[in-house]
Amino acid sequence: MMSEEKDGVDMRTLPEPPVDRFSGRSEEYARARPGYPPGLFDYLFSVRALFPAAKVTDLGSGTGIFSELLLERGLTVYAVEPNREMRSQAEARLGGRPGFVSTAGRAEDTGLADGSMDAATAAQSFHWFGIEETRRELRRVLRPGAEVIMVWNEREKDRDEAQRELSRIMDAHALGKEEINELRDQTQDRFFINGYHEAHFHHAKRYDLESLRCLAVSASYMPRPGCEGYGEMLSDLRAFFDRYSIDGAVDIHYTTNCYHGTLE
Repeated sequence: MMSEEKDGVDMRTLPEPPVDRFSGRSEEYARARPGYPPGLFDYLFSVRALFPAAKVTDLGSGTGIFSELLLERGLTVYAVEPNREMRSQAEARLGGRPGFVSTAGRAEDTGLADGSMDAATAAQSFHWFGIEETRRELRRVLRPGAEVIMVWNEREKDRDEAQRELSRIMDAHALGKEEINELRDQTQDRFFINGYHEAHFHHAKRYDLESLRCLAVSASYMPRPGCEGYGEMLSDLRAFFDRYSIDGAVDIHYTTNCYHGTLE
């Protein structure tokens, strides 16, 4: 079970418990969150962090965005997600696909068999985990020498005027983002006590106005429909879209940051 205080952040100060923060956001998350560039997977296979036919546990697998890309590379994926709504989105999306197994576990308590996994991945999720508890659990479920792979998409906030303006809007309407930023700060340094490797990749996703709204709502710190501040946020997004869209869409640019290493 996750402790109430994690690495200096009192989890009770967050607006909602981590497991509940994406309830009511799962449809928007599945629709609008960006995927991950092919170069990321080419790299992970080239350094043997992943390899053909591997069994991978995808921790905090959410709506299955990263799990699906692992499946497309021929891997068996044990998707571990505690939030029922997010997990249901993944099961609707991937259920019946060869190699996909969904479980209601947590990173700290996966329910997987001892030494059964060839790798562990976590996309957009590792900062929510208890570091010590997750390290202990992965020592149990991973085979010796298996790698842990952390991945985050980060918006390129200073790339151009449009990216800066979108960041200004998101920051203006965010709730509790400072605590989340603190959770994310140097997660890889705190987890990989014997060092790690890193790689970075660039990509972009195109958004119409509705998918841009979904992108904003999918963030755990942004107002949902019916909540205070939602109307103002939507108005700001419309103004942003009217100013920067070309042919009915705007491009949002991302850097994918990958950190990987073993537990030894």
